[in-house]
Amino acid sequence: MIRIYFDWNIYSYMRNCRNEKFSEISKFIEDNRSSILLTYSPAHLQDLKRSYFNSEVGKIETEKDLEFLGELTVNHCLWYDYKNKIVDPIILSPKEYFIDIFVTNSFENIFDFDSIFDKDDPFGKLWKSHWELLET
Repeated sequence: MIRIYFDWNIYSYMRNCRNEKFSEISKFIEDNRSSILLTYSPAHLQDLKRSYFNSEVGKIETEKDLEFLGELTVNHCLWYDYKNKIVDPIILSPKEYFIDIFVTNSFENIFDFDSIFDKDDPFGKLWKSHWELLET
């Protein structure tokens, strides 16, 4: 099984059949479903966040996007465990995950960069220096 990670824009174009190339990608995936596994991640959900909270129409469209994402990926998520700094593949509905993160906030600090990056590792130091620049 080949695991494929597409950018949200690819999924969006596939959902809306905006051009022939994306229809071909959809057909290829459909024809090879037994050997291809599509995945999503919290980054996809972050891409959808603004639209969801922007308007009632945006909320409805985001819910349709989340349902489409769930159907296409069969709920296969690349979950980032920020405490252990590892990525785990899990089965989790994008819609439920989205609601947990952005609506009910039950995944507290999932995008809290201070908790993701250790202050002593190189990325943590880089994050800290960038944050300090932003504050000034």
